[in-house]
Amino acid sequence: PGWVKTKHAEDVADDLGEAALEKLHNLYPLGLGKPEDVANACYFLSSEASRWVTGLDLVIDGGRSV
Repeated sequence: PGWVKTKHAEDVADDLGEAALEKLHNLYPLGLGKPEDVANACYFLSSEASRWVTGLDLVIDGGRSV
C-alpha cells in the first residue's frame, strides 16, 4: 500500500519537515491512506464478495501510481 496514516508514519512525518511533507501529500491524488483503507481491501478479499476472484493486482495507494 501507499503511505498510510499510522503512529509510525506520523512519527516519520514529524521528522520530514514541512516542505517534504507537502510534497508527500501532493503525490496522493486521493489523499494519504487510513488504516481502514487497507483493512477494507483485506475484508473484501476475505469475504464472499470476492468468491469468484482468482487473481488480481489490487493497488491500494490513493492514486499515486496513476
